[in-house]
Amino acid sequence: MKNDLKHNKKRNSVMLCCGGKACPEVYARSKDKIQIRDDDGYIITITKEQARMIPEAVALIDENNDN
Repeated sequence: MKNDLKHNKKRNSVMLCCGGKACPEVYARSKDKIQIRDDDGYIITITKEQARMIPEAVALIDENNDN
């Protein structure tokens, strides 16, 4: 599966595409917060600090699923 980040200059957002039909979109909400819009149109707002923790969270989930 190929992962692509696609920058949308008009909205200054980034699409998280991984070869599927729908791609979540990440964009700045404020100086310290970002929003993520999923393919159903739902939006979550988190701090940039929380967003930076996501790769580690995914790794921890994967590690615990391997057991």
